[in-house]
Amino acid sequence: MTATALVVLAAILSYGILNDGGAHRSEWLQCLLAFGILGALYAIVRALRGGSAPRQDRRVCWLMAAVVLICGIQLIPLPSALLRIVSPASLEIYRPATALGAAPQHTPISVVPSETFRGTLNLLAYLLVFALLTDLASRRNSTIWFMALPLICIGFLEAALGVLQAFYGDPRTSVSGTYANRNHFAGLLEMCLPFAVTLPLAIWRRGTTDQHSGLRPVLLCCGLAAVSALILIAIVDSLSRMGFIATLVSLFVVAVLALHADRPGSRFRWKPVAVFAGLILVSFFLLPSGALIARFGGALSASELTADARQQIWADAVHLVGQYPIFGSGFGTFQSAFMQHQVTTPMMTVNFVHNDYLQLLTELGVAGFIPLLGLAILLYSLAIQRLKHAGDEFERLFYVACLGSMTAMTLHSFVDFNLYMPANATVLSWVSAMVTAPVPVIWTVEPPRKLRVQSLA
Repeated sequence: MTATALVVLAAILSYGILNDGGAHRSEWLQCLLAFGILGALYAIVRALRGGSAPRQDRRVCWLMAAVVLICGIQLIPLPSALLRIVSPASLEIYRPATALGAAPQHTPISVVPSETFRGTLNLLAYLLVFALLTDLASRRNSTIWFMALPLICIGFLEAALGVLQAFYGDPRTSVSGTYANRNHFAGLLEMCLPFAVTLPLAIWRRGTTDQHSGLRPVLLCCGLAAVSALILIAIVDSLSRMGFIATLVSLFVVAVLALHADRPGSRFRWKPVAVFAGLILVSFFLLPSGALIARFGGALSASELTADARQQIWADAVHLVGQYPIFGSGFGTFQSAFMQHQVTTPMMTVNFVHNDYLQLLTELGVAGFIPLLGLAILLYSLAIQRLKHAGDEFERLFYVACLGSMTAMTLHSFVDFNLYMPANATVLSWVSAMVTAPVPVIWTVEPPRKLRVQSLA
């Protein structure tokens, strides 16, 4: 049942990625329906088979529940007197209707309730995927690396398509795979790359300790190394500047943590770390193509925002935060709420802030952003704890890959809106579930038992 559910889950995610990462609402609604059906069937089968549910970290559950609660509060119609206290800016929207005597007596905090409802559905889908994968990971009878294989396969297929687009297209243009935006394409690949890079290292380390491993580990390592190279080439061909930088930083994190994975608790080795830093710095100058170098030099297409325009949007968004400080304007309502504050690029419709953290702050307010920030910090701390207490090096390297994947998306989200692409947000939820999944007993390595020698006398 575990393998079947994992394959179906990966297939649903792949369908969303195939349709511009879930940007098309009709196709993503089909994914939401499929996630719901899969979750219901899985729950029924689990109930029939019996067994207790895995014990999840209560802090994770409470923080997730707090975010969902804030989204629910934004949708509840409140009396005008109460709305004037918690969100006076939301009440201000209905002032023209009040003058005509047509204003409703109860209004929600969200400036566009339909968009908030749609965003809440997406959030619930991410949590459902998180819950499913947490249960699947805790019930695997083999290594947890099995849970990361779908991400490696998805990254390989998407990267292969991107490389083919670059090979047959204009070398001066970017590639985006099945996405319309190259930054979202790079965001997906940068989350998959750490697993493709770290798994061959884990297989090689385990194979060298097994004298009867044969040629199979060597072939697997060579194949996965080729997959890693293909994904890295696709990221470079995407011409995503922050995608490229986030990838290099995540690879540096993976290299440093993998260096100490074989010796947990040992002294920090500065010399190899300095060597890795030098290699990453050299890669920054040697790996980019001429087109990517031109983009770093400031050559942008007519449809792109300049750095100054993006900073102005951020400054305008700060005013929006001041208008909706506590509960925000409503999850998914930035475009509508931002219109009255938009000063830069007046001829363009600004759908996103190009900064996930700032946009979440404008839409959820302080009440919703603080639980999200606490959840992100908690996920990192849990990943580090699992890294320190994993049973062997093979499992420790898995958590190294998780940290590298989360680091890439954490950096990229400062200048883009990857978390508002449903497929990319689902992948991040996938990685988070593998980090927080309760560790079954089989993952731990027990010390060998001492044999008792009985006398025959």
